[in-house]
Amino acid sequence: MEAPLRRIALCLQYDGAAFCGWQRQQNAPSVQATLEQVISGLDPQGPGRTVAAGRTDTGVHAAGQVVHFDSAGPIPAGRWAKALNGRLPSSIHVRAATEVPASWHACFSATYRRYRYTIHNSCSATLFLAPWTWHRYQRRLDEAAMGRALAAMLGEHDFSAFQRAGSSRAHGRTTMQEVQIDRQGDLITVELQASGFLYGMV
Repeated sequence: MEAPLRRIALCLQYDGAAFCGWQRQQNAPSVQATLEQVISGLDPQGPGRTVAAGRTDTGVHAAGQVVHFDSAGPIPAGRWAKALNGRLPSSIHVRAATEVPASWHACFSATYRRYRYTIHNSCSATLFLAPWTWHRYQRRLDEAAMGRALAAMLGEHDFSAFQRAGSSRAHGRTTMQEVQIDRQGDLITVELQASGFLYGMV
């Protein structure tokens, strides 16, 4: 008799520098494949497959990626974070784990996705900021003008013009829920929140 499956939700952080992105690829290391390998080692009777709220591209970091998987083993939900962190590489960290209903889905139950971009707007690059920022300086950027342009994107729109080729989506409509832009010295932070993002949109 097979053990009943329990659905476990995880909140992850990861440094994407060493990965080809979230989604597994045949010839490059991914966050998904790395996580699934560890889950399968801890729960060999379970399906071992993970589903994320959204995909990140090569080199992109995550502060709160939400993932679910189904477990057939005896590990209590609250112990999964510690069990995984003891076996995952230091570039991936499980912040929390909890059991959720079988009907809950990391992707389809999500109400928003949020992305943060940090621009280092200085004439000189800084070695210690390089892994976490995009250095850009043809001139000093006008964050007020950038904010006005972003504000026009609020609400539901057809963002097909921003979508990368190769998407399987039937339409390009999505709702931009919130935009924020802030400058602290030479660092400009842009945050975008939407019900969902098109492939390559941001």
